[in-house]
Amino acid sequence: MKRFPVYLITALITIGAIMAFNIRNDHSTAEHPADDLSIDIPEDVNAVLNEYCYGCHNSESKNEKGRDKLSIDNLDELSTGKLAAKLNKIAKEVEAGDMPPEKFLAKYPDKEPSKKDKKTVVKWAKAAAKEL
Repeated sequence: MKRFPVYLITALITIGAIMAFNIRNDHSTAEHPADDLSIDIPEDVNAVLNEYCYGCHNSESKNEKGRDKLSIDNLDELSTGKLAAKLNKIAKEVEAGDMPPEKFLAKYPDKEPSKKDKKTVVKWAKAAAKEL
């Protein structure tokens, strides 16, 4: 009886392991549809975000700091945990009066949202984060 060369056995085991790993990975993405999130932004909230926030907080913004901290148009690309954290941070900063920043408002006073608009965003962000 002939013996198989060691390198051939090693190669077969390696190929089998790679195939098993790939099959496992293919199934793991299909089992987690929650990773394909889309966030629901109601019309009233969207209107406030477009009026007061989107200028600095979008993926095409020239304001690097604003764009890097929050890109509204990319919220649906975040994982569930990161999205919940980002929504809580939005609520916290708007509620504390840190957004829009004072320096920005000194230059553009017409870009200060009303108390009602701020409440609308805070209420939505908290509720959406809690729902996640």
